[in-house]
Formats: sequence, structure tokens, C-alpha cells
Amino acid sequence: MDPDTAATDRAGLTAAWVEYLGSFDWDYAVDIGFRVPVRVATGRRRVRCWLRALGPRAYAAVILARGRIEGRLHAHVLLGGVGRRPGTESWVKAKAWRYVGRAVVQPYSPRVGPRGGMIAYRVADQDHDPGDLTLLGQLRRYRPRRRR
Repeated sequence: MDPDTAATDRAGLTAAWVEYLGSFDWDYAVDIGFRVPVRVATGRRRVRCWLRALGPRAYAAVILARGRIEGRLHAHVLLGGVGRRPGTESWVKAKAWRYVGRAVVQPYSPRVGPRGGMIAYRVADQDHDPGDLTLLGQLRRYRPRRRR
């Protein structure tokens, strides 16, 4: 496959993932750095354990990627099903520390973030294959709240 076709395919796949993931109700965008270097299978297993610890309603879209500087595996996670009550962000971070490692937790917003929002930033990152995205749990569709 020539480079132009590969770039077009990558852009099309990225756009499809952004549109699809944008239809779900996300609470947080979490970036996880594993405590120790791990392989892909181990990274997925640790993220699954962390998600189970967050409760039965928790769900996630997970991208495992290699860092540009040290080449260490890290995870970009869109997290839903945990709610946004006060203290939830700290609780999610504490659970991440116990199960996977350091976590940066940000409230999810479809409009905030570089390059077109939090989903686009995570999916379009150049250090992974955009087709290598894992969906965990029972995803819940986004339904806007009614205004009175």
C-alpha cells in the first residue's frame, strides 16, 4: 500500500472512531502511565481489573500506545458509568494507582482538548494503530438531558 493510501485509510478510520465514540456518555478522560514497563496483554489485563474495581456500571474505550521518548506502554481511556459526583475524580485516580499506576483524570468534554476534542486527540495520536481500540463493559449511549 502506498503512503498516501495508508494516510487516507488512517484518517478515515480515525474519523469513524471519533464519530462512533462521540455517541456514548463519557464521564472522564484518563491517561494512565503504568508503574513498571508492561507488555500489551498485561496492560489490557490491568486496565480490565481497574475497570472492574470501579463498579459493574463502569465502561471504557481503551487505547494502549507507546510513548515517543522512552517507548513505554501507556493507556488513553475514555471512562463512563462512574458519574461525576464530587470526589469521584479523586476516587478514580486512587483506584488507578492501586491497580495500574499513575493517572491523569480530566472531566470529559467533547469540545475541550487539542486537535478537535478529547476523543480526536486520543484516537488520532500517532503512536498507535487507530484500529487497536478496545471497548470494555456495557457502553451507554449519550442522551441529552431535557431542559425545562
